[in-house]
Amino acid sequence: MPEARREYDAHGLPYVDVDDAAARSGLLDRYCTEIGRDPASITRSFHARVSYEDPAATRDAVGAAVDAAFTHVVLGLPAPSRRIAVPRGGLIGSSRVRSLGFGR
Repeated sequence: MPEARREYDAHGLPYVDVDDAAARSGLLDRYCTEIGRDPASITRSFHARVSYEDPAATRDAVGAAVDAAFTHVVLGLPAPSRRIAVPRGGLIGSSRVRSLGFGR
């Protein structure tokens, strides 16, 4: 994280839960303050895993990330399977994405 406090414009950790990401973001804030850098100058990014089986969990994770001051959220889609038909042109704007509560 020493490099992040000096060099980075954005910071994100994939595959961690929002509590861990928020704790690490707090450390980054402290490190930035120590060197006189405004912590708000670094965009905070969170990777949320999308669950087709439990869309509420996906909404909750995104909501928790936003509540924890993450301003950039990446939605990690699971690999398509035979059970999930991916519409021509992908999932963006599809009823599948809307069923998760996004794109309304």
